[in-house]
Amino acid sequence: MNLGYSHPINYTIPDQIKVTVDENTKITIEGPDKQLVGKVASELRSYLPAGAVQRQGREIFGREDCPQGRQDRPVTYFRPRPNPRPTNMQHAKKKKLRQLRKWRIRKKVTGTTGRPRMSVTFSNEHIYVQFIDDTKGVTVASASTRQKTAPDRDKLAANIESAKKIGALAAAAAKGKGVGAVVFDRNGARYHGKVKALADAAREAGLKF
Repeated sequence: MNLGYSHPINYTIPDQIKVTVDENTKITIEGPDKQLVGKVASELRSYLPAGAVQRQGREIFGREDCPQGRQDRPVTYFRPRPNPRPTNMQHAKKKKLRQLRKWRIRKKVTGTTGRPRMSVTFSNEHIYVQFIDDTKGVTVASASTRQKTAPDRDKLAANIESAKKIGALAAAAAKGKGVGAVVFDRNGARYHGKVKALADAAREAGLKF
């Protein structure tokens, strides 16, 4: 194939590629191997002088491959279809709503020396209870499924049955420090299930809230 501008240029076309010159400025490249077709098209473009393709497009594989720089046509951007179930966003929203509930509760619930705040936290595996005096910034008493004095510690988990045991254990720890009345801080969790079972067990053990 001869390409001529100011001087002739010889280019050898591979056997599997068919090249048709429709016009002086239009060359059609066809072949069964798309990768080879793209390679030939790229090599042919490399022979073009600088500025020869300004404001022109080159059609490759049925798409318009526009050169860099100024364009005379609007550029269309294709975006993938959004995921109908954005799990990451749902998790972030759930976490944000819980944090808002926690802040809303803390505006109303404050522990004092005579009536400390009973803060309850549930993780995936454990339960934590703290009796906090917010005026002094100290923890008066605490109980959890990880403490060594908990009965059957290896069998405890973050479920309703363990919540009942930890509620009674926390009430006993608070009474041992002279605490008989508390304000309950559910720490952003909804008051049902494990949280309710722990609170009921603490009330049955003698705590007032």
